Amino acid sequence: MVSCWEGEADYLEVRLSHMMAHQHYRNMKRVLVIDSREEVVGTVALRTRQYVQKDVSESFMTILHGLRDKGLIDEWSFVDYSQEYVKKVRRAAKWKSNFTTTMSLTGQKGNLVYYFMLDTCLTTYCAHFDLDVVIWAKDEHSWIREGIALLEASPDTLEVQPPTPGCSATKGLVSSVTTCDSSLDQSAGHRLENDAYFVTARYYLMHNDRYKQLLRGLKKIPLTTCGGNYHWERLVSCAACKLGWTRIDMISSSMSSIAHFPTNAHPKVLDAILTQCVDKGTFLAEENGFDAQDYTAWEQHECMGQNGMTSLHKVAACVHYSFHNKIQKEEQNCTALKVGAASSICVNSTGVA
Repeated sequence: MVSCWEGEADYLEVRLSHMMAHQHYRNMKRVLVIDSREEVVGTVALRTRQYVQKDVSESFMTILHGLRDKGLIDEWSFVDYSQEYVKKVRRAAKWKSNFTTTMSLTGQKGNLVYYFMLDTCLTTYCAHFDLDVVIWAKDEHSWIREGIALLEASPDTLEVQPPTPGCSATKGLVSSVTTCDSSLDQSAGHRLENDAYFVTARYYLMHNDRYKQLLRGLKKIPLTTCGGNYHWERLVSCAACKLGWTRIDMISSSMSSIAHFPTNAHPKVLDAILTQCVDKGTFLAEENGFDAQDYTAWEQHECMGQNGMTSLHKVAACVHYSFHNKIQKEEQNCTALKVGAASSICVNSTGVA
């Protein structure tokens, strides 16, 4: 499943074409989940914001049909903002209000969409990626296939994390079981201090039945321990820690790797970087090991080559010229586009659905 909203539509083809090329897992059912919402009442300060589903434009529908025609998605659905569904999730997640979105440093961040994706993933396994991550896999290697085998062999594990750049296997090990530090953050009164993001919303291979079991177990955890207006990943992390679920981290990046690569670079610039660097297994990561460096750093890397750098500079110059002169038509073979989304794939033991 891939989640997006209309304002981020034009990066979908670039991101998805590279992302799907490195899954190497057959029979995938790729569903685009559209988070189309608009505020109808309420304020941020009082946390009383309420949202309803809104219609998307005809141009966006044309993009959806184009993605399906090109084999990048199989179907699409819209996040359910009905009062009935919001009430159901609010009860399960122990929200204090209709906490369908949350505020981050970059603006509004979807919340209901992460519940909706797993609620509508009806297979045993669900692999998810935010669209602003990039992934590489060597030859026909499938981290999903390997992750399924790990989950089947570990009944106490909730999800598997793909390897990030710089991970290297030690003494032949390709994965490690990670447990949760369940110490409390006393300043917040009930939030996890070290493992607030034990489960990340950015990417995972989730055992869906165990996730449903976790939500049922959440009912037995006091509200002051796991509950309130917190994002999906913090709530699930809290519940996983309190209920004793483990996580498996893949630790060898020699066969596959994933990195968080948000960017406002022109899609043609991003496509050049993905084609000439990431698709060949080259990653430029920040010191934290999981964030990719800004696209400007990639320009100087040898993976771009002399021709690649020249092409990149031409595109960047064209974009700058077009934007600053408010040119709305194609100029120097460069078309102005918009921005990104998020993604996931539902899978079972015989295929992805």
